[in-house]
Amino acid sequence: MSVPTPQQLIELNTALLCDPAAIDDHTVLSSLAEGDPSLRFLCPLARALVQLVHAKCDAVSAQAALDSCWLVDDSAVNRSEDWEPGDNQEVVELVEHCLNVDFKGQTIPLLFHSEADLLYCSEEYKEHIVAATIGDLLSEQGDLSLVASSHHLVDWLTQHAGPPVARPEGEDEPLCSIRYQLCRIGGIEVEGPVVVNGYHEISIEGLNDLYQQRSDGESFCWLHALDASQAEQLDIAAAATAASNPHDSVTPQAYPSWVSPEVDVEACWLSAEQLQESYAYGRRLRPGNRPIHLELGCGLDWDPRHDNEQCPDEELKEGNMTFPDGHAPLISIAIDSEAGNMPDELKRLSPYLHRLAEIASVGKAD
Repeated sequence: MSVPTPQQLIELNTALLCDPAAIDDHTVLSSLAEGDPSLRFLCPLARALVQLVHAKCDAVSAQAALDSCWLVDDSAVNRSEDWEPGDNQEVVELVEHCLNVDFKGQTIPLLFHSEADLLYCSEEYKEHIVAATIGDLLSEQGDLSLVASSHHLVDWLTQHAGPPVARPEGEDEPLCSIRYQLCRIGGIEVEGPVVVNGYHEISIEGLNDLYQQRSDGESFCWLHALDASQAEQLDIAAAATAASNPHDSVTPQAYPSWVSPEVDVEACWLSAEQLQESYAYGRRLRPGNRPIHLELGCGLDWDPRHDNEQCPDEELKEGNMTFPDGHAPLISIAIDSEAGNMPDELKRLSPYLHRLAEIASVGKAD
């Protein structure tokens, strides 16, 4: 047969990934395999699937195939419909973080849910993409049982989010603004203030107007967020607690009346700098319920978090029968954490992934 065009090779690879059960139906595959038994014209996953069907797959091929199957969560990246590579990129970073404070001999955790808005003008926004391979999943879990549950699979990937990135200071990329919102004190829900740390500007929203605030406008007292009953639940109220500032009082009090005079109230004021230190050690959360994606059919060097200009996503060239190591995925399968069932494409592929995992695991044991 004549040498296939690059597009024909891409179509062959894609067809093999979409329906592994029909591998032996492809006459083009059989003809090409006679000339290249190592199947270099196939991507790592398609190559392993063909070898698996023909009982020729070894541990090296199986592991390479699993390492080329990427689970990707780019829900933090906000792209408009007309976005093109090279355009500025908006990113949102949601972080849950805790700041422990000492009060009356107790350590009280202050829980914040914070949101950062970032603007990038380069590929650096990709550090917000959460990604791991099916090979990583096998290494960590010992099997691929999580592949049967979209909810558990999404949770597992979310755990691979790196530390928070946003920092609202400096002149370098990205431009950044962070909103730190106090939502719990010692496990009790509160309507705490929101500290907005923007570009060279700090402001505070939602302060309790029953109490005096500092003139700098850049710090707040967490005691102001608790009423007497909440303080009693935390066992931090003074023995004799008067009513909080009466609504007919003209002058706001400095602190709630449940606060003991012996307390070091100065230590209860929090600055934006303290909140940012806490933020940096927080846990990144998924923004919204957008699906993650299983990316299949890429070369071994492709990575969704890297600048692809260093590993070009080029088509197979005329006469070149080797699948490029930097080729981007051929198939993307959306996985919704709230869906009851896995996508049909993944259901068809799942038995083969499990078998590849068994072969790869035996190779590691040996």
